[in-house]
Amino acid sequence: MRYRRLFSLAPAVLALVMGSCGGRMGSPLDRIGRIAALPLQVAERRLAVRLEGWVTLADPAANILFMEDGTGAARIELPFTHVSMKPGDNLAIGGALEEGGPAPTIVATDISILPGRHELHAVSVSAAGLASGRSGFRYVEIEGVFRSHFVDRSGRLNIRIGAGGTVFEALLSTQGLPDMDKLIGARVRVRAVPNLSRDVYGAISRVQLWLPWPGDLTQVAPAPTEIPVQTVREVASCDRRALPEHRLHLRGAVRNEGVHEGLRLTDASGSIRLREASAEAAVSGDSLDVFGFAEAGAESVELADAVMAHAGPPVRSARSTELTTVAQVHALSPEDARRSIPVHVRAIVTYINPRSGTFFVQDQTGPTYVYAPRIQDLKVKAGDLVDLTGVTAPGDFAPIV
Repeated sequence: MRYRRLFSLAPAVLALVMGSCGGRMGSPLDRIGRIAALPLQVAERRLAVRLEGWVTLADPAANILFMEDGTGAARIELPFTHVSMKPGDNLAIGGALEEGGPAPTIVATDISILPGRHELHAVSVSAAGLASGRSGFRYVEIEGVFRSHFVDRSGRLNIRIGAGGTVFEALLSTQGLPDMDKLIGARVRVRAVPNLSRDVYGAISRVQLWLPWPGDLTQVAPAPTEIPVQTVREVASCDRRALPEHRLHLRGAVRNEGVHEGLRLTDASGSIRLREASAEAAVSGDSLDVFGFAEAGAESVELADAVMAHAGPPVRSARSTELTTVAQVHALSPEDARRSIPVHVRAIVTYINPRSGTFFVQDQTGPTYVYAPRIQDLKVKAGDLVDLTGVTAPGDFAPIV
């Protein structure tokens, strides 16, 4: 047999998907390069697609994969099913073109795995080319400075990378990078697939880097062991068009000036706005060491991805303390809940909704809401006793897991 078919939509469903693109479709487009020459808005043109290529990244939880065929790269949306594929798998797809242009999106109606595997090779790109979206969905390589990291509510590792005056968010669906705190300030090489988002006018509004494997992030140069203390005036006077990429060290009094102003650090030379790293709790004090990265704010230079400590290098002691009861989770302040503190509780499932990917559990200390977008892959029902492992996050009314 030449291939293994993963899924093919039933005729009635297939007609519904095709019908959403305007009815009967024409002769299939068989090269991504041909699609790249089309305008962005093409759904009403009823264009069918039949491609062969290879997978560069697959995210079963999001029902999305990315593929290349030697002439370009495309994002493939997979309706109604979870598909298990790995980077390098050869495949054939049929479907409907949702968006054209250099970053096309295709709604798949038929996918088949083909024999053999493809060896992936990343294309080196500049930060400007990546931020503009010119790289499309190609598997790319870029170097930058590792600025901060945290685990989001879906269990994905989020990393902020500074490169060429732009900060990119890199996502990794699985854990596998030990001693990440030691990477803060280090120069790293990232191989990833850019996932582009557009605004209402069709312009690129955000570029996220999705890493296929933990090994796609490697250290090029270590973080400096000593960072000299600078004054606020020295940092604030930096040219906004050529800010330093390396990590900075300031010392002074930190105050929280409210929801709109946030944190500010003041020393004898002036004051500067702070934006703490996502996994860090806000800390105030009269004499704090603050580590962060210069970033252009709306009106002035700010210190972003900031970590505060009373003395010496930044420490994340709370991150190593695992919470074992729901009461401990709910006792956290919203700031501490944002730190993605590890949680491991044994509890009873009281409600579950696989469609929304959320459910509720309760242990002897109380109930809590759990966000779990991959719950469809688990065989769990109300009344089951489960070992729940996750991280904290601030909820609408109380901290959640």
